[in-house]
This record gives sequence, C-alpha cells and structure tokens, in this order.
Amino acid sequence: MKKRDTVGKIAYEQIIKDLDETKTPTYNEQSQEMLKEFMPRVLECVEIHKKKFPTDFYVETITIEVPLMGKKVYRFKYVGKLACPTPTYDQTVFKYNHHDDRLEYLWTIPDKGTCSYLKQNALLIPKEHKKLLEFVLDDSSNELLRKAKKLNNEEMDSPLIIKG
Repeated sequence: MKKRDTVGKIAYEQIIKDLDETKTPTYNEQSQEMLKEFMPRVLECVEIHKKKFPTDFYVETITIEVPLMGKKVYRFKYVGKLACPTPTYDQTVFKYNHHDDRLEYLWTIPDKGTCSYLKQNALLIPKEHKKLLEFVLDDSSNELLRKAKKLNNEEMDSPLIIKG
C-alpha cells in the first residue's frame, strides 16, 4: 500500500512551485518600479499642499514595509509639513519655496542596514551612490539635524527637535 502525502506537504510543494514560477521581484526590482511613480507623487503632494499652506513647506516621503500575503511590499507615504522634519531612516525630504515656486531636494536617508553598509564600505561605494553615502555620513555627524533646526529657525540646543 502506497503512503499518501499529507495536505501540508502538498501545500508546501505547491507554494515552492508557485514561487519558482512567478519569480517574486527582488527588493531592488520593486524599488526601481516604485521610483517611476516617486517624483510624480511628490509633485502631486506639493500641488495639494500649495493650496493648504500659503508659505514654504516640506514634503517628507517615508518608505514603509507592508506585509502582503506573506511577502514584503514597500510603499511610499507622502506628507506635507510646515516644519522641516527630523532626519530619520527610510526618509527623503524636499523643501518647497513658495515665493519662487521651486522644489529643493534636501536629503535621503535609507534604511538602517543600508546606512550601516554604506559607512562600513565607504571606500568601495560606486560613484553613483556617493551622494547617498554623503547624506548617511551627514546624518551620523548630526549635520542633517543641524540643517533641519536651522531651517526651522531653532537653536542647536533647542529641545524642539531631538534626534532619537
């Protein structure tokens, strides 16, 4: 008499087969796809907040990880703010100058693991990632925090923005 496979074993084998067939996109592949929509969404956020804020403001984009059916999916959250946000991981910040109708790119800080990797391998980082490394190093030295406080007209020892 032949032994029958359990339902669990059959389901597991089917999941593995499905994963092999669908070739789930890597983080980098998914990131490249998301970046196609990134600037149009930033500009959409600017247009929304130009109507709400009759002055200079900031657009903070935050990368969030959303579990979706057992997979990690990354999304951007776009937020308009009157004050320059505190530098943190998974963040990109722009400043909108109301008078000049101009958007200025301030910084990008990747996730904690990427920051650590960039710092540890600073001499090996390709030329196209040097600006990102510069932001990471500026964050580590609190230069970005000083910049945020200056943009908010705060003193460096002001408790209003505290790097956590």
